[in-house]
Amino acid sequence: MIVPTEQPLALADEAATSGREVRHAAGGLAWARPGMLQLRSSILKRELLAADPRVASPMEFRGPRPAWWVAATAGQFRETRTWHGGDAQLANALQGTETPHHTLNFGVLAGVAYRGGWGLATGIEYSAARYDFNHLDQFRSMRDSLVTHVITFNTQVVDSYVDTLTTYTEVRRTVAAVNHYTSIRVPLEGSWHTAWRRWHFGVRGGLALEFNTMRSGVTLMNEQGGTRSVDVSTTEKRTAMLLSGGLAADVGYAINERLALWASPGYATGLFSLSPTDGTPYAVPERLGIRFRLAYTLRPSR
Repeated sequence: MIVPTEQPLALADEAATSGREVRHAAGGLAWARPGMLQLRSSILKRELLAADPRVASPMEFRGPRPAWWVAATAGQFRETRTWHGGDAQLANALQGTETPHHTLNFGVLAGVAYRGGWGLATGIEYSAARYDFNHLDQFRSMRDSLVTHVITFNTQVVDSYVDTLTTYTEVRRTVAAVNHYTSIRVPLEGSWHTAWRRWHFGVRGGLALEFNTMRSGVTLMNEQGGTRSVDVSTTEKRTAMLLSGGLAADVGYAINERLALWASPGYATGLFSLSPTDGTPYAVPERLGIRFRLAYTLRPSR
């Protein structure tokens, strides 16, 4: 006889085992065979990891995601230019008209920040500058005149002929003007940053494709008799394409999780011309200044 309130040991073990399986099966899991589990939702997956962390797969960890950002930039640079070209005399004359001046820079950038503080950015920037042009023109002006000679006897014309008379005049004049030119830059920059609380520190460097165009003013040309000043609107080539490089330091402050303000003092210089010059002189700029950047993170790293 078996008392109704008691169970044999074998039956009690079987009932306890069956009860545990039922409880785990109710949550969508099978405790006895974790290798055959099928996750039906993200909620069940979290319950599984909480119940038995041993079933977590090491392939689930992917690390922080890249952070994409966009930024508006503004800066000011002190610029000097060095003239190069096949005509050394003309290049030296143009170099004598150059004076240091300031350029204003505006643009937009877009970039991505990876793990370890590394980043990559590109965009487009526009800058405008003006500087005083002063030059003392010294050249010889040549003028040809036609002189008609007529030989007469009384009232009868015996002979006539035309002669060319050439006169030379030494010209010395001082030319003063204000030159305007613009630059469009397409940079490709790499950077590295480290953070301390809300502050960020780092360096950046890269290359840029530049299109420098003279808008108005006066330039020099070699003509017969010497070098003289001419209006830039009369010249054929007004745009030069250059490849430049630069290096800058970065200091940033995170206003909040997505918005940050950066200051980047830096140095940039032209490397070489990419447009055919045919001996025509071209200017290579050299800049030293600071650029500010207000950046907004589209997808912060987690």
